[in-house]
Amino acid sequence: MSRTLAALPLFCLLAACAPDGHAPDSAPAAEEAPAPHAAAAAPEPEVVMPAAEGATMLVPGQVLEIALEGNASTGYAWEIVEDGGPRLALQPVPPRPEEQAQEPRMVGAPGIYRWRFEAVKPGQARIRLVYRRPWEEGVDPLQEAVFDVVVQAR
Repeated sequence: MSRTLAALPLFCLLAACAPDGHAPDSAPAAEEAPAPHAAAAAPEPEVVMPAAEGATMLVPGQVLEIALEGNASTGYAWEIVEDGGPRLALQPVPPRPEEQAQEPRMVGAPGIYRWRFEAVKPGQARIRLVYRRPWEEGVDPLQEAVFDVVVQAR
């Protein structure tokens, strides 16, 4: 009996570690819900990159994606100083499949910082980011990036 009780925690541990959530060598339950279909997901908004010169033109619902190179190991970080509000709204950036598939980055290697801003209200807006060390006060930023945006009515 004591061997049975000693083996019980080991069995529970192995069952919890099974990759499909089932105990080893067991069949999946018949009541499992089917996987959600990709068609049920919300449609991806139209993503626009900044204009090379002049203002970037958007309509409500479009998303402006900004990508800037930076290196966090130097202590520098991009900081949003002007966010384009109330005409633009900062949105979460979804992970990119090609970035997920890459090997881990080398320590000290530069990376890409990304932001997404959704056009929500017609008018002119400005996004301004500065690249600086957050603890250094009274020091000019190493870099500055400014993006002018015009959100046009549909």
